[in-house]
Amino acid sequence: MALRDVLSSSGVVDLQRAFSLDTRYLAFTSFCVERGTLAISVTDGRCVWSSELDEDGLQEHRESANQPALAPFLAELRASFISGGLQLQVSEQEAILSSAGGLEFQLFESTATKCRQTLTDLIFRLATKSISLEQELNVTKTKLQDLRIEHDSAAAAASSSSFLSEPEFKKAKHAQPKVKRQQGRSLINPSSKRQKTASGVVFDES
Repeated sequence: MALRDVLSSSGVVDLQRAFSLDTRYLAFTSFCVERGTLAISVTDGRCVWSSELDEDGLQEHRESANQPALAPFLAELRASFISGGLQLQVSEQEAILSSAGGLEFQLFESTATKCRQTLTDLIFRLATKSISLEQELNVTKTKLQDLRIEHDSAAAAASSSSFLSEPEFKKAKHAQPKVKRQQGRSLINPSSKRQKTASGVVFDES
């Protein structure tokens, strides 16, 4: 498998991690198609410190990090960028990027011409990624809005179906048969006869 394919499948191309020291720095990785190398770089927006590693260079760094194979070494590199497990030291001539997992890269200051080209490529790369993320966000917002409308419509339909409409209510009310009270039966309890009101004992006054 070609080195580019190995690096792409390992997810170590186009990584970035910001640092705030005495000034702000950005560490990032890229693949140089012309030379077939992985570039690990740091910039403060004006200067660039960088190191390009071919397959032999990556294997040397793997051995220095005591990694048994290239795959776990690249996995450690990716994890360090993503989790923020990188430490950065910067001087005028070089920058050192290291991690607690044993990674250490010595980066050297680029020439003015290479610096401009690297920063130009970085700007357009970040702009492209920003546009892509914004488009994905808009798609997600649209899906959420559609789901919200669908949910509200379903809730309204469920609420209306739980109550009879006015014509249906009247129809159901008129359809109920009237209970005819039998003569001498209680209205509350039709099965029992209505008791006559007690009148007491009537005495003949004559």
